[in-house]
Amino acid sequence: MGTMNAKRRTRSRQRTSADLKDAMERLQSAGKRLSIAGVAYEAGFDPSLIHHSYKDIAAEIRAASGMRVRGSKSYVEEVKLLRDRNRELRADRSVLLGKLAEAASVVMTLESELKLLKASAAGNLRRLENTATP
Repeated sequence: MGTMNAKRRTRSRQRTSADLKDAMERLQSAGKRLSIAGVAYEAGFDPSLIHHSYKDIAAEIRAASGMRVRGSKSYVEEVKLLRDRNRELRADRSVLLGKLAEAASVVMTLESELKLLKASAAGNLRRLENTATP
């Protein structure tokens, strides 16, 4: 009795696998973007079925759609490189923000001096006498 259930389960798994592959082919031939969710819905299944029970088909879909396979050596190396690059860019950003603050300070000083020079040239500048007595 156990063998009959095993055969039925095997046939069902094979049928489901074939249905998923057919759905994948239909999406490809229609020129649609491949995704695990898209293939699952096209075949009439939930995407979690592919993620949990048909990992080989999930890998096929990822490969066919050009997605990187998580956990692969190249994926992990690329993530490390991108994290290092991100760290470098953040350090550069901090330096540049410091330089920007310095430049803003210089601009404000120059604007003040320019106002004084314009007022002096226009004759609108008066000296204040020190009227305070000690």
